[in-house]
Amino acid sequence: MFQWVAQLQHRLRWRKVTQDAAALVQQGQGFIARTWPLTATMTDHDMTSITQEATAWLVKQIGSIATPHGWSSGTVIIGLAQMQGTQRTPLWKVSLPSFAKTDYAPALSEATTQLATLPRAVYPSATHLEVYLLDMGRIFRTIIPD
Repeated sequence: MFQWVAQLQHRLRWRKVTQDAAALVQQGQGFIARTWPLTATMTDHDMTSITQEATAWLVKQIGSIATPHGWSSGTVIIGLAQMQGTQRTPLWKVSLPSFAKTDYAPALSEATTQLATLPRAVYPSATHLEVYLLDMGRIFRTIIPD
């Protein structure tokens, strides 16, 4: 019986941590982001150039992932959005599986694949490519203080 109570407390605590983490990201914390403008007249060569730049940016940023309390994992989110003035409309996104800072090659390979196969034909109104790197260590350090 006591094990059941302990398990319930554990689940409730992590549900709260998850809610706090989501709120933190909504506030613009715990991630690094970059956008690239897209136009309808871009050539395949232009898109290859952007995807190579996005991949290089990711490689550079992965090195900055925090490692408090042994947490050194991250997640990459890639998306297409439409911007009209200050109004941002998300059109498409993909969240890649979490990865460890020390073993990011599979995540980088998946990100490269996703960037190379963006569904621009399905979303011709997309004006921006967005790439986010969520830093789980930074998020946890903020919501679970030392």
